[in-house]
Amino acid sequence: ALAAQYPATTTAWADPVAGDSAGAAAIRPLLKDTPLQGAPLAVAYDAATDGWSVEAFLAGVATRGANVVVATTAGGAVCGGYAPRSWLGLGEEKAAASAFLFRFDPASPGDGVAAAKLPKVGGPGLALIDRPGEGPRFGAEDFRVVFAEDGSCAEARSRLGTGYAKLPGSGGRSLFAEGEGGRAALSGLVVYVADGEPETWELDGVVWKSK
Repeated sequence: ALAAQYPATTTAWADPVAGDSAGAAAIRPLLKDTPLQGAPLAVAYDAATDGWSVEAFLAGVATRGANVVVATTAGGAVCGGYAPRSWLGLGEEKAAASAFLFRFDPASPGDGVAAAKLPKVGGPGLALIDRPGEGPRFGAEDFRVVFAEDGSCAEARSRLGTGYAKLPGSGGRSLFAEGEGGRAALSGLVVYVADGEPETWELDGVVWKSK
């Protein structure tokens, strides 16, 4: 709980967890000092099997708490973000100091972890934008998923530097592969959550809150 009040660490990595799938094992090091650090991970949503739609996305991830969104672009980039709070589609703009973005790169340095981890900057505000009818969105335009209205596909958009740190080294402002710029078609989209029961939500006046 205390760690959630501070920006994500970029100098320490979570230990492996026995039983992780290949996908879970890849993101595990990034989860240091998060509620998911040592928890068994489950796939809450996979576009390949659940479909490319906001409805399918929310059906899988709503009320599941902290989660990791992993996108694969048509150009081969693997990137995404960690959200410490559920996606619900209720029109909230959520503050979250511990949220972060990431991009995998075999050339990245750092204790064998082949990923750049980009913490929230400029304070915790607007870390997660969770609007009705939209996919996951980190910051104003730092990273967002836009589903096609016909449910056939999705694209991602990325412009780093406003709400989340730029890529190290070159200071690149896109999470995507070279040549993709700030917009990229997605070939894969998966969301990991802690394995187990979803959160319990109750109505507090006119606002839904987790217990």
